[in-house]
Amino acid sequence: MLRTTVFNPRYQFHLLINFKQKDERSIAILPNRSGQFRVVDQGDILGELEYDQHCNCIASRCNVPKHILAQIKNGIRDFLLNSFIHPLSLT
Repeated sequence: MLRTTVFNPRYQFHLLINFKQKDERSIAILPNRSGQFRVVDQGDILGELEYDQHCNCIASRCNVPKHILAQIKNGIRDFLLNSFIHPLSLT
């Protein structure tokens, strides 16, 4: 089960997700120092994902269809691999 920690909106980023045909929108991803990411769509929390030091998703608690979860996981992983600031080092 995911641990509860503070998410920092200062370091948030956005992903463009295709929810269904003609419904593509941006969702906010809020990281914390523990490698967790809170997923927010238009003010609603869709869930939380946790990543390890190797940018692998090790836990997820999301109530979204599999095709949306796969897009979110890939987007966060791409962000981690291409980011100059690793979320685990955020202060």
